[in-house]
Amino acid sequence: MREGCESVVDALIADGNLASVWNKDNAIDALWTLLLVPNWENLTTQCGWTNQEYVERMKTLTFRTLVGNSE
Repeated sequence: MREGCESVVDALIADGNLASVWNKDNAIDALWTLLLVPNWENLTTQCGWTNQEYVERMKTLTFRTLVGNSE
């Protein structure tokens, strides 16, 4: 999972879209933490989110957090 997060961050960097508040390592850490399985479990079982809601909300949260042009 962490390698996938690194690929996402690398793509943002390559496109010049990583928000200026992040460096590569910190962005990978943040994205990886957001997507950890226990977070998914808590949101879907404890909070009642559907898988579709989880995916859409995590996409929105990730975009607004990591993408520079969303600042």
